[in-house]
Amino acid sequence: MKIPDKYMSLVQSEMYDHDVLSGDLALFAGWVHTESRWRPYAMRYEPAFRRTYVDKIPGLSETERVGRSTSWGLLQIMGQTAREAGFTGEYLSELCDPAINLDLAASILKARVMVDGSWDGALARYNGGFMGNRRPPYRNAYYVLSVYEHAEMYR
Repeated sequence: MKIPDKYMSLVQSEMYDHDVLSGDLALFAGWVHTESRWRPYAMRYEPAFRRTYVDKIPGLSETERVGRSTSWGLLQIMGQTAREAGFTGEYLSELCDPAINLDLAASILKARVMVDGSWDGALARYNGGFMGNRRPPYRNAYYVLSVYEHAEMYR
């Protein structure tokens, strides 16, 4: 398998600009494949996430609540995570733009690796937050394994 041509230069740029995944292009591709299978308009609403986190935030419009409870784009960035990471776009659907999505996701992953210096831990925290993913064994180790398995398809 190979990275779709239309994303290759963008993936390389973001990976190197943010110094993520030790420059392993196949691992980055496996990460995108795991999250969306290269579908830039992929989105998934997560009502349990909304009840647990978003509904506790006062002053949000219904549109913003739904957007923050949805994962968006190539790397399925949760709207709430995007806002916490400084995304200021008027609409969270802007996260479906591959350039915006890959740039923000790479910066979020880079911040996650700063916790313990581990890419495995960073991927676990990217996917499942910090609860149960601060140190091995990670609560969602299956996700990390899936990224590595998909990476092998790009080698």
